[in-house]
Amino acid sequence: MNIQQIASKARNSISNYCINECHAYCCRKGYLILNEEELNLLTQDKRKELEDREFIKQQEGNKFSLNFSNHLGSCPQLNDSKCMIHKNPKRPLTCEKFPIFVDEEKKEIRLSPRCFAVKENKLFPYTHKFLELGFKVNEDYF
Repeated sequence: MNIQQIASKARNSISNYCINECHAYCCRKGYLILNEEELNLLTQDKRKELEDREFIKQQEGNKFSLNFSNHLGSCPQLNDSKCMIHKNPKRPLTCEKFPIFVDEEKKEIRLSPRCFAVKENKLFPYTHKFLELGFKVNEDYF
């Protein structure tokens, strides 16, 4: 099994926890930096409303920040702690990779400390596998 397969298996291992215990905290608090296509996918018919209330802000390089701490209470695609576009291949890469970010070139794994599963060490069996493959695991990256 290669590093990407292990990371994917690790992400899948916490999916029930994310939905039932953490209630998708990562999709309710914080923000994402998105390109226009990703922003349109996430906001759809709510984009104007979110822009008017300043929950979407233009960034450098044709990027946008979408604040999840908005009047909707979360990412516009979150419904009952479940992502409505989870299987969409055009969803933001950050959403797909969270909370495990693999840098194969540097042989480094970054675990987001914003993730409650990371905080509760639910990824320990996989962290051990990453280390066995010679990857450095960094939980203080973000």
